[in-house]
Amino acid sequence: MTFERRALRADDVAIEILYCGVCHSDIHQARNEWGIAVYPLMPGHEIVGRVTATGANATK
Repeated sequence: MTFERRALRADDVAIEILYCGVCHSDIHQARNEWGIAVYPLMPGHEIVGRVTATGANATK
């Protein structure tokens, strides 16, 4: 699956994801055990990354 990212907005931060953890809630979601999954599904929400760009209003 491919997609295009929109242009960075003033309050946005772009992150290059280096690592991603998969936790137990991701497994529930992938198996649709909660009945709310939308496929295709990309599990993993605990990330480590590097900031690659910031919008004009983004601060530390």
